[in-house]
Amino acid sequence: MNIERKLTLIYFILGIGMGILSNYLDIMLSFAIGAALYAISFFVVKRFENSGKKLSWYVLNTLLTFVLVWLITWIFLFNL
Repeated sequence: MNIERKLTLIYFILGIGMGILSNYLDIMLSFAIGAALYAISFFVVKRFENSGKKLSWYVLNTLLTFVLVWLITWIFLFNL
């Protein structure tokens, strides 16, 4: 499995987890925890992965996946 698929899968799972957690928390606390979770996971992934890609590539690909999956999961659970 190549690095793009691994990163997408990691941030997809983190986004679902954060969406479920956000359903039970206050809005501001959800955004704060989400930002912290993304920042921590970003630096962990960046440290263990050395493919030579630029920092902007990582931010654009991982942030988009994380935020979209997080918000879709949160909205879906909020409307149940």
